[in-house]
Amino acid sequence: MKRLTIVAILLWGSGICLAQDSRGEFQGVYLRIQGFTFNSGSAAFDIENASINGGGYVYVQHITEKFGLYQQMGFFWGAEQNGIKVRLVTEFQGMQVNKKAGPLILYAKGGLGFTRYLFSGAFSGASYGFALNYGGGTEIKIKEGLNLVLEATRLTMGLPNLTGVEGRSKWDNSWQLATGIAIHF
Repeated sequence: MKRLTIVAILLWGSGICLAQDSRGEFQGVYLRIQGFTFNSGSAAFDIENASINGGGYVYVQHITEKFGLYQQMGFFWGAEQNGIKVRLVTEFQGMQVNKKAGPLILYAKGGLGFTRYLFSGAFSGASYGFALNYGGGTEIKIKEGLNLVLEATRLTMGLPNLTGVEGRSKWDNSWQLATGIAIHF
C-alpha cells in the first residue's frame, strides 16, 4: 500500500507540473570560488583567501514561469600548500524564483547540499561536508532558447577536521561566481 501511495503522489505531482506548462533549462557554467579559507589546525596546511576555478552544470525544472527547482554540480581544480592539494566537488538542490524583465530573467535561488574534499600529494583522502548556497543572478537572452548566465551566490561549506585540533574554524563562507550558457527546452 505504501508503494502504491508513493506512485500515486508522484504521478499526481507530474500531472501538476505538466498542467503548469513546465519547462527545463540546462546550464553549462564556469565557476570561481572567491575567498576560500581552510584552517586545518596545522601550519602544514592552512589556506587563506584563495581563489579556486572550476566548471559545472545546473539543471532547472521550471514548474511555473516564476518558480523552479534546481540541481547544481561544481568541479573545482583546487588549492595547494606544502605538497598537499585539495580539490572540491559541490552538489546542491534547491528552489529558484524568477522574474522576467524584457530580455532579462532575474532570479534568486537557495539550496542545500554537500562538498566533497579530495586530498592528494603528501596527504591523500576524501571527506564530505554539509554546504549551503544562496544568492542570485540574471540570464540575458541571446536568441530564443539560448541565454547568457551571470550569477553570484554565497557558498557556506563545512570543513573537515584533519588534525583533531579544537578551536579551529569549522566553516568557510566564500563567494561563488558563475558565468555560462543556458539552453531552455
